[in-house]
Amino acid sequence: MILERKSYMDFKQIAKDFRSERGVPEEPAIAELEQLNELFALAQAGANEIGTKLENLDSEFQVKHDHNPIHHIEERIKSVQSLMKKLDKKGLDRKVENIEDNISDIAGLRVVTNYLDDIYLVEKILVNQSDVMLLKRKDYVKNPKPSGYRSLHLVVSVPVFQASGSQDVKVEIQI
Repeated sequence: MILERKSYMDFKQIAKDFRSERGVPEEPAIAELEQLNELFALAQAGANEIGTKLENLDSEFQVKHDHNPIHHIEERIKSVQSLMKKLDKKGLDRKVENIEDNISDIAGLRVVTNYLDDIYLVEKILVNQSDVMLLKRKDYVKNPKPSGYRSLHLVVSVPVFQASGSQDVKVEIQI
């Protein structure tokens, strides 16, 4: 049962952001906005898939081991402005196709664990699932950044099932 349905896309704000980031005074092409909307919806669905998997795994641990490895989960979708800045930094044209092909953290989850060891436990039980593919891993826990920042960064691919079929979606997870 769906208790609450969120509206993730604000077309007026997306069009405004898209125009201002591109320096284009006129309305962007409808097809481009539709493509961007589909990309955001797919990214949101990917984040939802991973979030559900993590919640289920945490619940299972509570039942079987009387322990919750996950304290809480935060979810975010990158803004249009942030995506455009990332394209600029990579020296790529500001096109939806370049976002799809070159940016792997459109959707992101921050998983806060209760203990340091839980970081690797969460990673293990998540990437051992048959439909989750690990694409990239950076361990800032064992090798902290100079600022002292410590986290395990994963980029995974998960299938999202839609009316038109299944599509693999990249999701960044910071544990």
